[in-house]
Amino acid sequence: MFAKHPRTRVAIGAACTTLLLPALAGCSIFPVTAVYPDETPTAPEETQADIADITVGDCLNETSDSVVFDVPVVPCSEVHDEEVFGEFELAGTGFPEAEVIEQESDERCTALFADFVGIDYYDSELDFYTLTPTETGWNDFGDHTVNCVLIDPAGPVTGSLRGAAR
Repeated sequence: MFAKHPRTRVAIGAACTTLLLPALAGCSIFPVTAVYPDETPTAPEETQADIADITVGDCLNETSDSVVFDVPVVPCSEVHDEEVFGEFELAGTGFPEAEVIEQESDERCTALFADFVGIDYYDSELDFYTLTPTETGWNDFGDHTVNCVLIDPAGPVTGSLRGAAR
């Protein structure tokens, strides 16, 4: 049970949708004929994994939920949105303040970034967000794990970003 803390992706996606949808809605004045391919494209073999079971190197598809229990895991060889590049445990017995969780998560994931990607975070075109424990998960289940999740702002990728150095 983690709270998902995106960095910039939600605001950008919402802004694009708000600006583009009204513009696109009135663009078609000619009838459109649909062309269907002979074969239906197959979706990646996505499975739902318990959040506690994901590990470094797992590739995921994006979820829009702010609190997640299960995440959509796909083979990295298939098109995917995200990849787990690091994880660590938050110390302490009491649930930390949100600012403490955010600061420690950003610092530690930034430090883990270069080891996985092969380039310093501040020199990279890639970004990340963190999956952090909720207060209920912390208190009721002893969940102190933070997952560092890599994203490419340019869109979905195929293959692992381990060692991508970009």
